[in-house]
Amino acid sequence: MKKVILSLSVILLVFSSCENEQGLEDIPSCIQADIENASKNGSSEASVTQYLYNGQNVFSFDPGVVYPDIMTTVVNENCEVVCQFGGIAGMNTCPDFSQNAQVIGVVWKNN
Repeated sequence: MKKVILSLSVILLVFSSCENEQGLEDIPSCIQADIENASKNGSSEASVTQYLYNGQNVFSFDPGVVYPDIMTTVVNENCEVVCQFGGIAGMNTCPDFSQNAQVIGVVWKNN
C-alpha cells in the first residue's frame, strides 16, 4: 500500500510541476526572465501567449492584475520588440494585431 501511495504521489508531483514548465526552454530569454520575475513577485494571473504574427512566432507577456497599467510587449524569438499596446495612454503600435495574430497557445500561466 505504501508503494502505491508513493507512486501516486510522485506521479501527481511530476504532472503538477510540469504544468507551467513545459516548453519554457523554447521561449525567448527575455520572456523567461518575465516569467521568473512574475513567479517571484506572485503576479496573479500573469501569462505568456505565443502567436503567429506577420509570418513570425511572437510572444506576449501579460503581467496580470498586479500591474494594471503596464503595457503588453510582443517580442519575436530574438527578444526584439515587435509591438506594444495598452497602458493608461492606450498606446498601440500594432493596430492590426488582434485581427492578424493567430493564437498558437498559452505557454505559461501563473496560478
